[in-house]
Amino acid sequence: MLDFSGRDSQAREVMAHFAERHGDLLLIRLSKGSAAVETVEQAVKLAEFFWWMLDQSEADRESGSLLDENTPFWVERLMTIISGYLTVQGFEKEWEIVSDRA
Repeated sequence: MLDFSGRDSQAREVMAHFAERHGDLLLIRLSKGSAAVETVEQAVKLAEFFWWMLDQSEADRESGSLLDENTPFWVERLMTIISGYLTVQGFEKEWEIVSDRA
């Protein structure tokens, strides 16, 4: 599962906010720590979600509707959390492919 220990609890809240907005059950469960990525398809979905979340947070910033002023920091932190998680789970290639397309 994604590691939101220590000072990263706010990253979990930001991810949960965007996962709810996205509406995908797997992403919601991942953000709540109740699911793990087990397949290539799930890894791709999580990687694509990160880049979608980045775009959404930028649009929110431009429109003045950020979740809070620290959201950009936490989205950046989520890149490290998600890419590290996918690498440990054996899906580094999927992260790289999706990131190259983003």
